[in-house]
Amino acid sequence: MIGVTLIGVALLLIVESRALLVGEGADLSTLRVIRSLAQAEPGVEVVGYPLTMYFGPQSILLTMNIRFAKALHRDGIQTCIDRIEARVRSRFPHVHHIYIEAESLGSSQRAAEDLPQLPS
Repeated sequence: MIGVTLIGVALLLIVESRALLVGEGADLSTLRVIRSLAQAEPGVEVVGYPLTMYFGPQSILLTMNIRFAKALHRDGIQTCIDRIEARVRSRFPHVHHIYIEAESLGSSQRAAEDLPQLPS
């Protein structure tokens, strides 16, 4: 009986240690809401999948790739990013660090061309 208990505790510690080593992200529903907040912003064409990682119980890092409309210039993109950050932080106050990469159309096309072709 003691052996089974020790094995159970060891397995629990393995799972928890792995989560701490690899880094835990926000749950899927939170990621969906964050992505929809960014997609709802005028001037945003494409939002990549948001990536998150906890830095502590009350601190989350968020990174996203976003492709903006061609008509937006530097100031318009900055304003759009500021609005996205404000919307995310108002909905999820634990998101303290937000990094948004403005994706250019040319780099997206080059990246798509560099992807390996899947067999048919």
